Amino acid sequence: MLEKDGWRLVRTRGSHGQYKHSSKLVTVTVAARHPLRNPEASRTKELSEETMRYMVVIERGERSWGAHVPDLPGCIAAGETRDEALRLVGDAIRFHIEGLEQDGLPVPAPSTESEFVEAGSA
Repeated sequence: MLEKDGWRLVRTRGSHGQYKHSSKLVTVTVAARHPLRNPEASRTKELSEETMRYMVVIERGERSWGAHVPDLPGCIAAGETRDEALRLVGDAIRFHIEGLEQDGLPVPAPSTESEFVEAGSA
């Protein structure tokens, strides 16, 4: 679907793919259950001695779970279960950051926070 909209696959690792668009400045990293067509995969390098923790938004769909990272625009994952979506988005975060570093782009520091707010009945 991304390729039909003008995005081109630039990197893959297992079931993860990174896409770029000639007229957009963002890189999109997608993690899905099924391996991508391009089998060339390399191992993820360690990001750094310091662990960065990014907030992930998890959403339940009709037949699957989705996850995205607000501090890393374009970093998304989908899985059949919540646990699978979380595992895939963790891999996607590492791959997304590696792609930013390889492209010489800054890696956004984690800054998003979350809080639950109760809303009383109207």
